[in-house]
Amino acid sequence: MLCAQLNQWIPNLKFQIESKDKFKRDFSSKEELLNFEHPPNKDIRILRISGYSDKVSFFLIRFDKDSLKNIFMSLDGDEEAVMALSEIVDNRLAAMKPWYSLLASPVPWILLLLTPGILLFLWDLVRILTGRVSTQVIFGGFGSVYVWIIGLSGALVFLFLERLKLYIFPMGVFALGQGARRHKNMETIRTVVVVAFLISIISSIVVALVLPTK
Repeated sequence: MLCAQLNQWIPNLKFQIESKDKFKRDFSSKEELLNFEHPPNKDIRILRISGYSDKVSFFLIRFDKDSLKNIFMSLDGDEEAVMALSEIVDNRLAAMKPWYSLLASPVPWILLLLTPGILLFLWDLVRILTGRVSTQVIFGGFGSVYVWIIGLSGALVFLFLERLKLYIFPMGVFALGQGARRHKNMETIRTVVVVAFLISIISSIVVALVLPTK
């Protein structure tokens, strides 16, 4: 769909991919790109679409699978062509946004990492304010070791979650060739992960409401 709309202004588009094996491969047409086998060892990391015409002196759009800012576009030409191409790309990208785009951003993962530490801090603060424990117990003796353990554990958990996020919720997916089958399999895994996460949250809330407090 995107290429068909771009062809209205740029008849001859060129395609280039960068794969997991570090090689760059050029394709002279969309059909040639779609015929790329796309095995796991040649998993596409970057896709570039470029071209020019009598009204467009330069056009380039890059899709990056791993980068946080995974879409880059640069174009130059007649005002009419530039405006039209910008609108085409914006409309198409809005339709391409995956359902898990919020989870692909770092914000929910950072919140997930910080939540346990914030809760522990608030719990200790409540105990200090209510006189149940002194500040020396919290911050002295084992307290310093306690802080280091929390900090180191948090860093390790963050690295693990970041790797997990890139694997399960990548910023972009190139569903070409064998990549389409991998994407379909990962969709099942993503659904299971999200559903299990929601069930765990709901069950925790239900248990907290049902069980009597002492």
